[in-house]
Amino acid sequence: MRIALLSDIHGNLEALEHVLGDIRGQNVQRMVSLGDNIGYGPDSEAVVERLAALKIPSILGNHELALNHPKFLNWFNPQARRALEQNLDEVTDRTRQYCSGLPRSRIICGVRLVHGFPPHSPTLYSFQIRGQRMQAYFENAGESIAFIGHTHEPECIIWDGWNIKQEVLQRGTIPLNPKCKYIINAGSVGQPRDGNNRAKYLIWDEARESLELRHVAYPVDVVIAKMAAKNYPAQYAERLR
Repeated sequence: MRIALLSDIHGNLEALEHVLGDIRGQNVQRMVSLGDNIGYGPDSEAVVERLAALKIPSILGNHELALNHPKFLNWFNPQARRALEQNLDEVTDRTRQYCSGLPRSRIICGVRLVHGFPPHSPTLYSFQIRGQRMQAYFENAGESIAFIGHTHEPECIIWDGWNIKQEVLQRGTIPLNPKCKYIINAGSVGQPRDGNNRAKYLIWDEARESLELRHVAYPVDVVIAKMAAKNYPAQYAERLR
């Protein structure tokens, strides 16, 4: 089984469509989204419709959580809150229902999928968990691999039974050690924050026990123009340049 893992699409339809086009040539049998399909970008409704049409399962992200629980908007900084409030006005009831039905985690092919931090949190960031808390997670984890998003930066946290180390995921294929446990961050399709504005996604090859981070170019200027036309916070457009 080869599974494509997409995260943090954030209403960026152009990035999503180019990622889907790239996936078609990668002998992938399944696709999943790790949440935050909405927010920041100008096409949240269209992104959700595309995922639903393709029957791509998704996880609840913190942005989906806020869509149906407006009190949670106070968790966000003012710019993110403003973008989300625009989403509240733009999306249909059907999209709200879709987002409200998303689970906080899934287990597919023996690996855990969660937006923020395993096992179930859509809001905790991996960098908030350190030392003994991180070790306790690994010691008690029922799955050897957890795929996450949320930070928009591709990363791999590895536990070999004694030590924990963190590595920035680089473009290309890396082997996974079956004797280790992992938390693997898929980065972001629609709002990358790793210094490279290409859309990022992962392919996990279950049989070969390997992972590939792929970078996909797309027409960034089209998205920036849409965001300007809708008066979205400028910083989220600038991050795409």
